[in-house]
Amino acid sequence: MNHRVYRVFCLIFFGLLCQSVFAQNALLTGTVEDEDGSPVAFANVVALAGDSTFLAGTTTGDTGKYSLETGARAAFVRISYVGLETAIYPVEAVPRKVVLKNAGTELEGVSVEAARPTLALKGSAIELSVEGTTLSNRTDISDVLKQIPGLTVSSEGTPSLFGGGTLLIEVDGREVQSSREIAGIDVKDIQSVSLDRTPGSRYRSSVRGVLRIKTARWKKRTSFLASSKLSQNHRFYTDELLQGGYSTNRASYFGSFGYSDYRYLKDQSITTTLRPGEPPRSSELATVMTEEFAMRRLNWQASADFTPSERFRIGLKYLGGTSSLSDYINDDTRRSEAGKPVGVLHTDSRMTQPGDYHHLNIYSGYDFSDALSLTVNGDLFLDNTSRRQISDVTEDGALSSVDLKSDNRYTLWQIKPVLSWGFAQGFRLEVGGEAGDIRGHGVQERDGATVTDYLNDEALYAGFASLAFPIGDKWTGSAGVRYEYAHSGLYNTAGGQGDIDRRYSNLFFSGKVSGKLGETAHTLSFDSYIERPSMSQLSNFSYFSSRYLIQESNPRLVPEKDYNLGYTFLWKILYFNLSYTYIQDRIHMSFKVNPDFPDGYILSNDNYDNSRKVQAVLNVRKTWDWYTLNATGALMYDLIDGSKFGLDIKRRPNLNFYLTQTANLPRKWTLSVDYTYVSPGMWGIFMNGPQHQVDVNLNKTLLDGRLSIGLDGRDIFRTSVTTSSTALKDLQMKASNYQDVRTVSLKVTYRFNKSKEYRGGGSADSAIGRIK
Repeated sequence: MNHRVYRVFCLIFFGLLCQSVFAQNALLTGTVEDEDGSPVAFANVVALAGDSTFLAGTTTGDTGKYSLETGARAAFVRISYVGLETAIYPVEAVPRKVVLKNAGTELEGVSVEAARPTLALKGSAIELSVEGTTLSNRTDISDVLKQIPGLTVSSEGTPSLFGGGTLLIEVDGREVQSSREIAGIDVKDIQSVSLDRTPGSRYRSSVRGVLRIKTARWKKRTSFLASSKLSQNHRFYTDELLQGGYSTNRASYFGSFGYSDYRYLKDQSITTTLRPGEPPRSSELATVMTEEFAMRRLNWQASADFTPSERFRIGLKYLGGTSSLSDYINDDTRRSEAGKPVGVLHTDSRMTQPGDYHHLNIYSGYDFSDALSLTVNGDLFLDNTSRRQISDVTEDGALSSVDLKSDNRYTLWQIKPVLSWGFAQGFRLEVGGEAGDIRGHGVQERDGATVTDYLNDEALYAGFASLAFPIGDKWTGSAGVRYEYAHSGLYNTAGGQGDIDRRYSNLFFSGKVSGKLGETAHTLSFDSYIERPSMSQLSNFSYFSSRYLIQESNPRLVPEKDYNLGYTFLWKILYFNLSYTYIQDRIHMSFKVNPDFPDGYILSNDNYDNSRKVQAVLNVRKTWDWYTLNATGALMYDLIDGSKFGLDIKRRPNLNFYLTQTANLPRKWTLSVDYTYVSPGMWGIFMNGPQHQVDVNLNKTLLDGRLSIGLDGRDIFRTSVTTSSTALKDLQMKASNYQDVRTVSLKVTYRFNKSKEYRGGGSADSAIGRIK
């Protein structure tokens, strides 16, 4: 009897224990749709206590699915999305499929004021809100990207990282190949933009930052965009874009076509002192160079993705393009010894470079459950480039010419599977791999004779795992490891430097801890990564600038290895980031006296023993009723070890200052004035002089935001002049460079609805960047 009572007691106790554990870790799953039956991606799903205290939260995925551990104290679940009515249910009565109704947003006679853009620290990413803020009045996405601390944007709208390194761009979780793919995004469709400087082990080890753009969900079946940008500097040029899309609940189709014609004029003066030989003797080269550059591009894209079932999705995207580069360089070089002129050289060079590329991406995703999913991305990329340079050389009345031809063909394939598993509350494990191969063939001829014929073969295989986990109520952490095995071969069939066959095996670690202390947010991170030479740097080609200057590739380059420690702080309007990076085998430009022609020199890239970078970024943002001030100061101290090259130059940090002022004027006019200042300082082996620039932009929106007109003035005071100098073992160089970026542009964009974007994510974008 006692044994029976004991067993019954144990069963009851075990049942209560299981019920208690289940209550503490109750897993709530389901989907969120709108009234049309379309999935709502990125909807907020929040568990609340009886007094409305926040307990836990998550967001829905691309298919509207969510998985949330509510915890024992949960009484209600709130599901919300901008533009849709918020739904609140008792935790025990949440339907499997939640339908959010459209919210009434048109209020007659009511003026809705836009909120102020806010910065938030989410993990190691700094996020800027756009939707519903004054930033949504902008007509160009580049104006938004300029607001992100640590991100710089070129005059052509291309974003890059302050301090250098590979930047990957993601739109709604999918990787894009170039900034042209984001140029057509309507700012009004952007929810937020974030920059993550320590993205983790999932990404290829060369990626040093990820720019994530999160847009509002698509709403209509059909969409259309037409954009035209007309610019004038020393020449007239243009940039055109057409996009269209059609979507249903189960499928979406998207296409685009773009044309651009970009030009610039560049004046450069270089003084070089050569000191070769024993006993030392010196000669001086004074070069004045004028360059007129033009690049025409055609780009097109077609994509389709499908959702055959609730758990399965698949997609296909094709991108293609052609380019035509033309470059004319006029070069006058005077050589002197002991202050006496001994020779005059004049070179006229005409270079043409046609090329084309084709990129096919295939992706698929399958959800085994609400917590376990698998995605597979595959890429095939083909690139063909031809180059011809004809240089007419006049020296002391004698005329000669040099005819250089080169052809490059590259083929790249890559596949990347990722298994993602969410377990317990706030824990997520990602495990995946990556395999890829780049094969190239290059031929170079000089005056009709083959001087280089080589084959490239570079393969990479990687595996990675990363774990995200909570630390208490207000802190989170993540840790990851990545292993890469790479083989790099270059095989010459026409002499040259001989065959090169190398193998690399590398292990990389990453980790970060993020959380809040009162009103402040903090992130501490560590990661290691590798920067592999580009294929052009390894090509075994040489290029003729003049008899005094030869440009060469360097197939002997080895990858550089980087180790980075960073700290980020955010408090209200103040953002601060501090990082330290140690670089082994730093890849950087170098100069040396030409051993075959001591009166000339060779420009190339080499591995420096090591380098250390200290970087600090401070941002202050303040918005009043109609005026926004955004100021960023960035300090870079680049200490490169150039002892083996005899580097002898003063070490001095760089200070960069960016000031953006924006005024929201009546009748939907927006005026912004940007000022950039770069102080004198050392970058690599160069001591650079100061530089400053002023840009002005005026925007107007019409037809309820569908039509936007922008007038843009770049470098309006024509102050974009750079100077630099360096001193190596046998060479001293001083250069002054002015590139004519002073431009006036008129951009007109018409948008009809927002298209449903392709949901696949490329796996080869960082590898493609080493080819193009």
